[in-house]
Amino acid sequence: MSSEKNNIGCEAVRRPVAAEVAEFAQFLANRATALSERVNFKLESVMAADCPRPCDTERKEQQYPPLFSDMRNSFRGIEVALDSIENAISRTEL
Repeated sequence: MSSEKNNIGCEAVRRPVAAEVAEFAQFLANRATALSERVNFKLESVMAADCPRPCDTERKEQQYPPLFSDMRNSFRGIEVALDSIENAISRTEL
């Protein structure tokens, strides 16, 4: 739990929960990306050639407030990393 003293110094002021959730989502996105890179590197020697995959089409994004936009970007990063891991596993020939 993260908290700080306010200007008066008497009361602890808690960070907004939304900020903590957004920070955790970014942490998970970074961790998923690192894992994806590691899996692809480790399995590279036993993977079949990569078949061309359809390009991501631009999605019409609904406008969100900055906090939710950041969270959406973090979740998209997790999605991309999981897709990469899934692709690597499906191409692995053991």
